[in-house]
Amino acid sequence: MPFTHRPEVPRWGVQEIIIPGPQTGNPFTEQHLTGVFTSAGEERTAPGFYDGEGRYIIRFMPAFEGDYTFRITGSFLETALEGSFTV
Repeated sequence: MPFTHRPEVPRWGVQEIIIPGPQTGNPFTEQHLTGVFTSAGEERTAPGFYDGEGRYIIRFMPAFEGDYTFRITGSFLETALEGSFTV
């Protein structure tokens, strides 16, 4: 499943990951997403939310410089989404 994110984010900036998903039913209550962000200095979990028109978003603010990886799981994802970025 295609998703978008920025390859670089400044420290204390916001990484926004946008994932297309279902619009049927009530996506505000029937669907969920969770992102786990990991670097050498921290591991944080961030919830996702439905933004309308089939867009789901997870936002994360990194506290450390360096390389981060992320893993996103959700109710409508067949497999976890993984990626990385640099702070």
